[in-house]
Amino acid sequence: MVAQNKVAGIIGITYSEIDQYVSSNLPFVSIDRYFTEDISYVTSDDFAGGQMAAEQLIKHGATQLAYIAGYSQFKNETTRRCDGFQAYLAKTGLENDEIFEPEPIHDLPKLLDGLLRRRPNLDGLFCVNDFMLLQVRRILQQKGIRVPEDIQMIGFDGIRMAEDEPSGLSTIAQPVAEMAQAAVDILMTKIKNPDVLPEIKVLPVEFREGKTTKPM
Repeated sequence: MVAQNKVAGIIGITYSEIDQYVSSNLPFVSIDRYFTEDISYVTSDDFAGGQMAAEQLIKHGATQLAYIAGYSQFKNETTRRCDGFQAYLAKTGLENDEIFEPEPIHDLPKLLDGLLRRRPNLDGLFCVNDFMLLQVRRILQQKGIRVPEDIQMIGFDGIRMAEDEPSGLSTIAQPVAEMAQAAVDILMTKIKNPDVLPEIKVLPVEFREGKTTKPM
């Protein structure tokens, strides 16, 4: 569309295989994904968010932790959430485990059964995003496992749907409005000056207390 002058620029949120269509010459800004070409992108600090999730679970009393995520075949920043989580736990010596499967995850209940057998005293879960937290919580509740009494959970994103959940979610919240504004600013700069170098913008995250962790 850009090459055919149908649009002036694009802000992309995609995990599809589009590397062949993007280049550093195009006015294109990606959110949460980097490409083989040097492309400007905006992301939240996923690594720090993973560290924050581990820290908060420990502060809330969890001692046996695990990470649950699906991952895309295409490189994106969300994998750094696991990196941050594991890096923080490596300094603590606490037991940890993971479900880290290619997307789409098949038979999550079976994978959770395996995790619970390996870690019968599991009491803290970090999920790659809030949608995953909701899915895992529902499966745990069907098994008679209470959240947060038996297992505390923290998600990631701080999406509107999570905020509207009746029971509330504890999550690592992205600065969504700031990310959108940063993407627009970078795109406008690229449109005005096509020769400007690609820019990477990493914005801070924060822990948002909900009801999937125990009160401090």
